[in-house]
Amino acid sequence: MKTSREHNFLLELTPVLLGMLLLAGSCSDEPAKDSSDTGLTTETDTDTDTDIDTDTDVDADTDADADADADADADADADTDISDWEDLVDRTYALDLATANFVEPAGLGDIIAEYLTVDLLLGVAEITGGDLNMVGAISVDGSDPPQQDTDADEICFETAEFGARPYFQIGPEDTSLSVDSYTFTIYSMLISGDFSEDHSYFDEGELSGQIDVRDLLWLGKEYGFDNPDLLCFGVLIKFGIACGECDSDGQDYCFNLRATDILAPEVPGLTLEHSCSW
Repeated sequence: MKTSREHNFLLELTPVLLGMLLLAGSCSDEPAKDSSDTGLTTETDTDTDTDIDTDTDVDADTDADADADADADADADADTDISDWEDLVDRTYALDLATANFVEPAGLGDIIAEYLTVDLLLGVAEITGGDLNMVGAISVDGSDPPQQDTDADEICFETAEFGARPYFQIGPEDTSLSVDSYTFTIYSMLISGDFSEDHSYFDEGELSGQIDVRDLLWLGKEYGFDNPDLLCFGVLIKFGIACGECDSDGQDYCFNLRATDILAPEVPGLTLEHSCSW
């Protein structure tokens, strides 16, 4: 049976998890054959060599021309393709986590939908040579349309490859987060999605990572849950959040976060402020 103390703990845990989700890159050369002992006449050898050399030269020239043309076409296509996507720069997208499908933990989606009052923002800062640099931020509580909370730290994601555009993927990587002087880590964080053709949104978004409950004991202690076993197997399990093996050390104090089917519309006119450098 869930107590009000346990329920209040989970409600306070929800924005922390959101912040953690935000934070948290033979060729072998054969010698020429000696034909002096083949028994062929000099005239036959000359004709044969001439024919072979002529054919080989023509074929080689044709192949070289074809390769050069193909390379030139590929380069032109790549340049055109990437230039089409440079319009993404300075655009900002708000992840709609309230309507996302929380695969893990399954019970978290309903809580987020009911109580979440801030948005996770992702901005495109740079597109350089086929690489993508993105920035993350949290919105001002209750702002509509979302506005960046400039009092909170921005997130400078590692450079990601953008060769499979419109698909992008940030991570996976371990990322540290500080909340009220407490430091947490979201392990193997990954965010991905597909930008729309007109760049006005991205969809098919996925967000995942792993949380170590031992990093949350500071919050649990405020409600009397002062050890990871009690927090995992006495509280979180009642809300459908099951602790399992941690990738970091194999202890059974971690739970996975995974949300799919995320839609992220553009926030018109919003460009995230940041001091990131890549």
